[in-house]
Parts: sequence; C-alpha cells; structure tokens
Amino acid sequence: MNDIKYSIIIPHKNTPDLLERCIKSIPEADDIEIIVVDDDSDEKIVDFNNFPCNGRKNLVLIFNKDCKGAGHARNLGLEKAKGIWVLFADSDDYYEESFIEILDKKLSDDIDILFFNIKEESNSNINRIYYKYFHENGSEDNVRLIWAPWNKVFSREFIINNNIMFEEIPVGNDAMFSLKANFSANKILIIEDRLYHYTVSNNNSITRSVRSFDRTMDYLKLNLRVNSFLRKRNKGKNGVTTISPNLILFILKHYGIRKLIIYISYMYKNGEILKEVALWFTQKLAKYIS
Repeated sequence: MNDIKYSIIIPHKNTPDLLERCIKSIPEADDIEIIVVDDDSDEKIVDFNNFPCNGRKNLVLIFNKDCKGAGHARNLGLEKAKGIWVLFADSDDYYEESFIEILDKKLSDDIDILFFNIKEESNSNINRIYYKYFHENGSEDNVRLIWAPWNKVFSREFIINNNIMFEEIPVGNDAMFSLKANFSANKILIIEDRLYHYTVSNNNSITRSVRSFDRTMDYLKLNLRVNSFLRKRNKGKNGVTTISPNLILFILKHYGIRKLIIYISYMYKNGEILKEVALWFTQKLAKYIS
C-alpha cells in the first residue's frame, strides 16, 4: 500500500521568500510529500544553509546544478515522486488553506485528471472558462485546452503509463505536457473550487522572464507545435495566433525588419505560414460573428 497520497512538485530558482510561502500553504502531513527542485539558484540570493522550510518532515529537496530550466526540474521531481496523485506548483504561487480537504472529498481511483479553478489578481481567462463551463453550459474541451499544470491533479499512474514528460526547453515547458495529458485522459473531473493562488510577479523566477527576440522565436517554435497538435485533433481553431498585423508591427518596432524576416522565414521553411495566416483569419471572423 502506498503511504504517500499526494506528491507536490515545485521547481525553484532565486525566490526563497515566496517559496517558503508556497511550502507553508501545504499541510505538513505524513501522506503528502513536497518535492522542491532547486535549479542552481544564486548563493547570493538563496541561503542554502537555511533553505526555506528545511527540516519539515514531508519536504524532499533536490539541488540541481545543471541549470536546465523548469521543465527539467519538474521531470526530476516526477522521477522522485511516490504519491498516488501529483500536483505542480510554481514557487511564487500558493494554495488555498482547505485545498487538500476538498481534493480528498473529490478524488476517486478512476480519475486520470482533476481540474480545479484558481484565484488570481485579475480575472483570468481560466476563471472565464470555468464560469462558462458551470454556468453557461460551456464545453469540456475548453477546460482541457488550459495549458497550465498547476490547476490540475494528475494520477501518477496515468502519467507513467502514457509516458508524459515536460519538455526541457527555454519557454513553455508545460504546454505540451498539459495538452498531451488533457487529451489522453479518459476520465476527468472538473470542479469549480478555487484552490490555487496564481500570482503575477516581477521577479526572475524559473518560469517567468523578460521577452527578447530569441525568446519570441522560442515561443514561435512552441506555438507552432501546439497548433499542429490541435489541428491533428480537429481543434485547430483553438490554436495560438503566431502571425497578425499587430504582431508584425510589434516585431518591426522592437526588433527591426531583419528580425521580422527571420521570424516569417522560419514559418515559411516549416510549411506553416499559410496555416497560421488562415488561423488568424478564422479567429478574427469568429470574433466578428460573435
């Protein structure tokens, strides 16, 4: 019998005070393990001799010196996890006080993924999707399209059996993980409870950083893969806009004509330019009609 019910995996880099808040929002219980994977934090910022909450019985610390990003950190956490259920948190976020009690009541052995709502500083798209689902007869597919890993509880057996791993890439490591899991799951449960506090911070956290042109290209490559994934499942209209007049003007203004040529050339060489233009027209038309 597995004594660990929940494994909560937290990638961390250079946010010790916020990490401590996140850890303290999780009960110190024998059936919960908290796995913090530190991705080579700066010793000038993090006191490793007094690491946040070190000494808690249910805290597992992994110090990774490879500095490979949040995706690699989450995969290391998954390898270590023993729980029946797996959750993922960002170090600068935290949980609602009663979240474990609610999950204990809602989870059952036949569920692959449980989806829950979040609390955010502003009214997010996630909140709107949940509101439409529960109050306006919204589509379950719209909930499955949420990329974030932190508004879900995954069956660890389901993740293992489907060989679902995080991409170890500069940005959006969780996008394909979430989409593959969401659309591979046979039995899901969606609850309206807001169990997670998502915060928008200006720090240099492991999962958020300032956009540069190189980072813009990283997002383009990710979004093209996401759109391809969705098209194969007849959900192409829900893809990410990668080209539009506003985006072209933005790239011209901030990066210049040469960077714009690089951006468009990448899409052309990969045979995606016409598909992406068609997606933009489809989404614009849908907004106009609605």
